[in-house]
Amino acid sequence: MSLHEYNLLLPERPYVGLQNWKEVLNDPFYFDSLITTFIVAVVCLSIELILGFLISLYFNARRGNFSSLIQNTIVVPVMMAPCVVGVLWKLFLNRHVGLLDFMLESMGLPVLLNPDSEVGALPSVMVVEIWHWTPFVALIFYAGLQMIPPEYYEAATVDGASSTQILRRITLPLLREVFLVILLFRIADILKLFDEISMLTFGGPMRITHTVTFYIYRTAFCWFDFGNATVQSFIFHFIVVIAAVLLINRIRRVR
Repeated sequence: MSLHEYNLLLPERPYVGLQNWKEVLNDPFYFDSLITTFIVAVVCLSIELILGFLISLYFNARRGNFSSLIQNTIVVPVMMAPCVVGVLWKLFLNRHVGLLDFMLESMGLPVLLNPDSEVGALPSVMVVEIWHWTPFVALIFYAGLQMIPPEYYEAATVDGASSTQILRRITLPLLREVFLVILLFRIADILKLFDEISMLTFGGPMRITHTVTFYIYRTAFCWFDFGNATVQSFIFHFIVVIAAVLLINRIRRVR
């Protein structure tokens, strides 16, 4: 398919060789979507890891003081379908009936998140992604903290170690494998970000929120150019496979 002019609007699909590859490699919009994807991935992953780790530490330090209802409520976003999350936040951020704008304006604060503006569209997507998946990161970190034997902390406390030293010398080193597993799952998921963008911004305004998967979708199912869409998928597939192999090899070394 990548070696043919495979367009559903055309009756014939002639062989064109590497012409589709040349067009994709010279397409600035495709590489802009790659850059947007990696910006979203880096920002969201960084914030999710920090917030998720802090939340897991908070719950781990107060085991037994929280009801199961509170803990289950925190993971509700993870249980929601991405399309539902996109629609929910589309209404929440609506300029006319959205609750967030009303709250900020009533407090005299500027409205920074707006899916329909060039400045606020990409931050809106990032906030939705962070809200959706931070509980998942916190849950995995919490499970990792549960596996650390309490004797390590007791021995460190007896030796006079401070909380910071315990965190640096015991907790973080023992969570390295958990950290890499979280990265593997979240990178694989965030690189194919599509549903929330489709519901929230539909790639706009001005292609600002075009991720790779959304751009491939537009190429194939809006412009019906399956030849170019196949090439775009191949290139992105190679990038994802390389990232996954590097992470898996790193996890094996840690073990």
